[in-house]
Amino acid sequence: MKRHTPIFFALLSLSLFVGTAGAATVAPAPVQPGATGATDPFVILPGTWDWANRPGSCQDNPQTLTLSADRTEVKLEFKKPVTNGAGKQQKSEVYKILDARARLLHTVVIGEPRKDPKGQPLTYDFLFASDNSFCWHRSDWPKGQCTKMMVRCPGSVHP
Repeated sequence: MKRHTPIFFALLSLSLFVGTAGAATVAPAPVQPGATGATDPFVILPGTWDWANRPGSCQDNPQTLTLSADRTEVKLEFKKPVTNGAGKQQKSEVYKILDARARLLHTVVIGEPRKDPKGQPLTYDFLFASDNSFCWHRSDWPKGQCTKMMVRCPGSVHP
């Protein structure tokens, strides 16, 4: 994924960022106090998403994000297979939710083979700028660094 630093990060509190956590088993993630439907990542997440401002966005190969009933996992499924970091074709992956806060889900891909400098599996944050946009932050990137924005596709589930 190409990394960029969106302006909205200046507005996000650094307290949203959590330290790199291992892939320990956790109970269903509660959202910390103060999260409402507008900031609750479990409400915002479900739906179909694609990269903003990309030709064919939401048509060629969007990704559907589905939350498990027990709120412990997120399934990401592409419309058609993509080549992953290991050079293999895949159509989906599952993220274990390690923490949930207002406008943030801290996750790890189940079976993630890549490690951060401390030898822990890479973790991924879904950072929601709004109900209809988010970016990814990876644990081995500097704080505040994020991918290009993902946007909710028209007609997708919306809070």
